[in-house]
Amino acid sequence: MSALVVKTLLQAPEPDGGDRQRTATLLDAMPFPLLLCDSAGRPTRWNPLLSELLDTSADVARSGVDGAAVDAIAEALPILVDVCSALLTGQASPRSVVTFRTAAGERVFELDGGLCRDATFAADEVVVALREITAERTLSERLQAAHDEIVQFRYHVSHDLSAPIASARGLLGLIEDDLRSGALEDLPELLEETEAQLTRLQRLIADLMSLARVSGEMQQPEAVDLRDLVDEIVASIGLHTRELEISVTLSFDSPNLMIDRVRLRQILANLISNARKFQDPEEIAPYIHVSVEDDGDDWLMSVTDNGIGMDRLTAERAFDMFTRGSSAHPGHGLGLHIVLKHVDRLGGSVSVGGLSKPTRIDVRLPKKPHCCATEPERSGSD
Repeated sequence: MSALVVKTLLQAPEPDGGDRQRTATLLDAMPFPLLLCDSAGRPTRWNPLLSELLDTSADVARSGVDGAAVDAIAEALPILVDVCSALLTGQASPRSVVTFRTAAGERVFELDGGLCRDATFAADEVVVALREITAERTLSERLQAAHDEIVQFRYHVSHDLSAPIASARGLLGLIEDDLRSGALEDLPELLEETEAQLTRLQRLIADLMSLARVSGEMQQPEAVDLRDLVDEIVASIGLHTRELEISVTLSFDSPNLMIDRVRLRQILANLISNARKFQDPEEIAPYIHVSVEDDGDDWLMSVTDNGIGMDRLTAERAFDMFTRGSSAHPGHGLGLHIVLKHVDRLGGSVSVGGLSKPTRIDVRLPKKPHCCATEPERSGSD
């Protein structure tokens, strides 16, 4: 324990009487934020790492400043009073975790305390070290999220796989009865419904295969012609039919991107397909617009449409697994989740940029390919 190490050093005999300077030297030498408190839990001394973390001045013993810095630390660490009280009364120090919002983002620390007897001051003091657990907390949260996702996945998949099979089996039983009795008037409708159930099952299997491929190996970045890619996607998902004619347009700051083509195709295909699915039947001129803008170190890609849109609650959960935009439309709620997974693998982020008229999904991807970056970076319906 870091605090106990400091406690032992502070209690070591110092023949030359330079305890005050020795304490300051030890505090400064510690590779983590650390402070000493009096019996009331008020900070008395601390090292530069704590000053930097909390943006305060040096401790009073060395700088002679007023109590503003002490107040600032006490306000930032209100748990100090409980920690010191427990240690001074012989109780176990409560496990205390504090979170600070810094310019570099959220940082999480665990407080670790111990008693010490400083030769310069007659009263007992408490030494408190702040051990950073940001990485541990992040990993723990990701593991919990992964576990929750697996539980949810098993529940939905088991239901969505069994439902069309059970329906198709029941329909086949009805068809068999009709064939035996010679009552064939309902046969076309029963066959059509059976085919619909099997198609639903086929789509679910295809979505699950796409989701499974997300965790596959990253491909080497290659120059991808955006116009050719969008034309290929439009042709493959049938945006131009006798019943439906959707205008698809493309604008870009650069005609080519250096990126994993397979993942980019899956991202755009799912977003364009999603926009097609939720077109507004009352719209006279339905459209889907794909834009790619140069935004410094990133490419900002947006897919915009004038479809039925989504409400705010759906938007908040749009990229979660099995979130469906509408029960009136086919699908299993995996399309946008697959987009999120691919974007994460590419080191980018995805969000809902507009709810309705237009509805817009924004994807931000780093120009430097994720597989080649020295420090990989990392934002929920179909």
